[in-house]
Amino acid sequence: MQESFEIISDIDSLEIKSDYEYTAWGQSSDHLMVSSKGGSGHITAMMALLELYTSDKLPLHQPRLYENVPRSGDGLGIFFISQFQVFRDALKRLGIIAIPSYSILKDAIEKMNDPNPRYFVDTLRDISPIGYEAAVIWDELQRQDKHKMLARLIELQPMNDKMYHQVFYSYFFEKLVAASQEGRPFSKIISTQVIGLPAMCDAVIAYNEMVYRDEANSFPQVVIEQFMTDLPTVGAVHFFSALKSLSPKQQQQMNLHAVNLTVDVLMKCLGYNIHFSNLYRIDPKHNPMVRKSFKETDNSTRFEQDLTLVMKNGEPLEIKAGEKIASIMLSGQGSDDTSRYIMLLLEANIDKVFVFGGGNPTIKTKIVDLLCYEAYAGRIILLPNQDADFIAALTSRCLVEVIRGGGLTVMEKLAAAHHPSKHIFIHYSNASLGTYKSGIAWEDSNANELIDYLGQRGLHVQKTCPMEFNEHLRLALRLEILVEDKCLLI
Repeated sequence: MQESFEIISDIDSLEIKSDYEYTAWGQSSDHLMVSSKGGSGHITAMMALLELYTSDKLPLHQPRLYENVPRSGDGLGIFFISQFQVFRDALKRLGIIAIPSYSILKDAIEKMNDPNPRYFVDTLRDISPIGYEAAVIWDELQRQDKHKMLARLIELQPMNDKMYHQVFYSYFFEKLVAASQEGRPFSKIISTQVIGLPAMCDAVIAYNEMVYRDEANSFPQVVIEQFMTDLPTVGAVHFFSALKSLSPKQQQQMNLHAVNLTVDVLMKCLGYNIHFSNLYRIDPKHNPMVRKSFKETDNSTRFEQDLTLVMKNGEPLEIKAGEKIASIMLSGQGSDDTSRYIMLLLEANIDKVFVFGGGNPTIKTKIVDLLCYEAYAGRIILLPNQDADFIAALTSRCLVEVIRGGGLTVMEKLAAAHHPSKHIFIHYSNASLGTYKSGIAWEDSNANELIDYLGQRGLHVQKTCPMEFNEHLRLALRLEILVEDKCLLI
């Protein structure tokens, strides 16, 4: 198989294509879908991409349950350390890794251990020898805003890719070969994550060379369609570091898809190591990684109308005409901050505050005292897990939203319709003196892009923190700033 790699010496030679017709994938049955449990964004993007397909055409994958994961020294070591506070503290002090307690690790793994077949492979739960443990550690660090440790895990990813290269290579190569032997060969791997990406590329190279040599079959060459689930900025180090580590031949196996992708960002992040088969710029309003509900549902023009929404459990939710409502979506993170945001919103004459993730015990425990205040009665609505239809319907009707700067959350806001008087606040837990840096580079960059993009379209988007939200909110709503912060008295 002849190899040819163009050396990028001039940015003018880079072509980024637009208007890719993703809906054309919908009738395909020969796509291998790949995502990852590390964080929520990768799988959220995958669920949106799956909406393109007639799902019964895609092959179902049987998950690897935790009890069937081959025991490794690393996995056993994590569980051993989790049982001893002294060891956990020592590793944390040394800046090596933060391992959660045994009870947290065990409970989280049990929740992830889902036997139901799915339409995608999960690189952590289905392939990695320490995938379940790694997913819990990542989620816990995010929940606790342990930014330095998150950055440390990103630094360790290349080492993990090398350590488990053979495991990932064998999985993907055997998956491709098995499908071809069954007479339904794959033509694409659709990926929303980068764990084990070098091995995936090598497996595709080996498989394609095998197919090329076999003149008796007419199987298609496999192409990797790699999606970035954060905005392509210099802050997206976890994606660009993985892409930069690939050899020219490995990059040649893939098409790269990203929202508002530019040559300038590619050159800053990858230098001259750019050899992808194709580069595609995704329009924020037609983003296949965003679920249809966020692109199609529009209650932003219905502020002066009565509105009935239907929750996931089928119960109706009534919103009256002219009612000023707000939503808070910080997931399990920032539970103390959530209670403060609720109080400040209600004191600023917001009629009702909807709290997503309200079924989470961590959030519920912090808010339960607020529910006892007569002035707040019926004005705080704790929402258990909801589907995309409900979330899109409610948030498009909100006057105020408080969110984090996660990649898919930001992409949903870029794609959604907004009332011109709406205010979106991006939560930061540890901002001081107006300095807003979370320590999570990609979330900071996502936030900046959202502020710029929607700001150019006349919408108010602002970074905030619990201690400055009172002033930010009241200035936005043109209210008198409270001299006495009631929240400090509760």
